[in-house]
Amino acid sequence: MRLPSPPRIAVVSREDKEAKLKSFIADALAVRRESAPECFNGTFTLVARAPDSPVAQAVLAMAGEIAAANIAVRVVLFENEPMSEDCITASLLDIGAIDARLLNDHRFASAHEQLVLGEGRVWIGDCMRRDPAKRDAFEMYHENQVSTASHAAASFLKLWDKSITLNRVVASKVAADVILAGQQITDQTDVASRR
Repeated sequence: MRLPSPPRIAVVSREDKEAKLKSFIADALAVRRESAPECFNGTFTLVARAPDSPVAQAVLAMAGEIAAANIAVRVVLFENEPMSEDCITASLLDIGAIDARLLNDHRFASAHEQLVLGEGRVWIGDCMRRDPAKRDAFEMYHENQVSTASHAAASFLKLWDKSITLNRVVASKVAADVILAGQQITDQTDVASRR
């Protein structure tokens, strides 16, 4: 008797994962713009292991477009320090317009990373205890799945309620695109505000 071979795991590099996530976010913005341009606002929610998770970096890269669409971003992080040794120049925690909290209860290590981009568009990634930058990390893209988005939104709200507000110093007068460009702030007066 021949045993069936296990399904192949898709191996994706971190850069490819971030590019695919950015495309997913851009598509969501385009769909929302076309369907209801007069009320083009709302909230995107993100649950990520750390600020340098591929999904967090994708949201950071699209922060200017998200802000231009008048969409708020709420983030729950499992860790507030980067996982990798690589120096990242900016993170979601550097942008004051992004509301971020920390889920410091390790009982939630089995929760999955998730990105909810409105009704029906959800990305679900690997669990918090696994490095999301691994090439064989689990991920699923859902489009036009209202029930999946509803469950993901309910899950996010429960995690949000269990998390604590992060005290962070952010540049209140600096736009997301300036932070992303890595430009220095020349006038240091009244720039930092505590969140």
